[in-house]
Amino acid sequence: MPFRDDVSAVLASLGPGAQGSLADAVADPGGAARALENEAIVLRAAPALASGAAGFGPDPALPVWVRFTRGAREVVEAPLAGGETTPRRVARIAIEATVAPCCDAPSCAAERVHVAAWLGCDDGARLLVAEQHCIAPARGAAVQAFAARLAQYIDAPLEGATSPEDAARDDAIPEPLGPIAATDLARFALRVEGERVVLRDLAGEGPRATAGRNTVVGAALLLIGVGFWIKLAVAVTAAARSTGEMVAFGAAAALFTLAGVAFLGVARFSAAYQARSTALVAVGRDRLIVLPWVSRSGAVDVRPEGRLGAAIALGEVRSASVAERGAEQAIVVDTDHGAIDALCCEDRSVAAFWAAALARVVDEARHPQAAASARQRARARAKD
Repeated sequence: MPFRDDVSAVLASLGPGAQGSLADAVADPGGAARALENEAIVLRAAPALASGAAGFGPDPALPVWVRFTRGAREVVEAPLAGGETTPRRVARIAIEATVAPCCDAPSCAAERVHVAAWLGCDDGARLLVAEQHCIAPARGAAVQAFAARLAQYIDAPLEGATSPEDAARDDAIPEPLGPIAATDLARFALRVEGERVVLRDLAGEGPRATAGRNTVVGAALLLIGVGFWIKLAVAVTAAARSTGEMVAFGAAAALFTLAGVAFLGVARFSAAYQARSTALVAVGRDRLIVLPWVSRSGAVDVRPEGRLGAAIALGEVRSASVAERGAEQAIVVDTDHGAIDALCCEDRSVAAFWAAALARVVDEARHPQAAASARQRARARAKD
């Protein structure tokens, strides 16, 4: 069954009106706060993540849906794209904050703050409903304000607010980004994974989607290479060819063989990819990385070599906008190094939603007073 149909079936199991009251407080805290005006609301939540392997962030986990009803601590949890629902009772909403160094620069004295709001249930389950990963002193004001409103909505105690003033502020909640259709909201998700905020395509298969194609290409290249090896062997045995032709046959045979082995190696890794999502963008440690390197379990590579490719300092990221790419709409990240396509989908409103969410994440993680880079200084001198 297609991903959209799976999501629609799950939301239908949560009762009438579920799709019309769907919200994600991580990507769109303003929209989630507005949804609390309804008598019932379905929030996207997420389980806790385990610690990652050395050199990698934690393995990703699929989100879940949680249906709330005004004035009731009893909620219903449902898997993102199919499975049995689970009734739970919320005991508390807990706000947790951790502080870590901002980035890897020795001269940087800024701190990075991760503020998260968790549902604590009577059965011991913990579900994340909102979080921010930002440079102090912002300290997750939107998370605290939303958590306070959700606690009031279901009449549950709020614990661990790092700033009662922020929890009571109306202006701490940003403007809503939506609305977009429930199935479109379901396809993509933002989540803090270790030291980075990661935007994922939950309907994507990641490298596994190209395993079959790479196997066919690799096998075809190897067959061509075998053909050239046969030609080379015949030429050497018959001694009827010139040295130049034999060198050409040998070079072609080696080239096609190496290319075939390379494609089969990529196919082998792709086939072993275990995650049920694709990491599109990772933001953190003063870098924005498009299509970050991942492990076979989908965990983002946090080693220095994992920054190879489209890794841009946040101070060199200008904006995120939407542009047409044939029949699709792409989120284009404009940087001092050029434009990078970060996400493609069919609907412009969906791309605009996630472009705005990504821009907010970048702004929250950016150094408040970052010095101009060498490229920016060179460009300023050229303008003068």
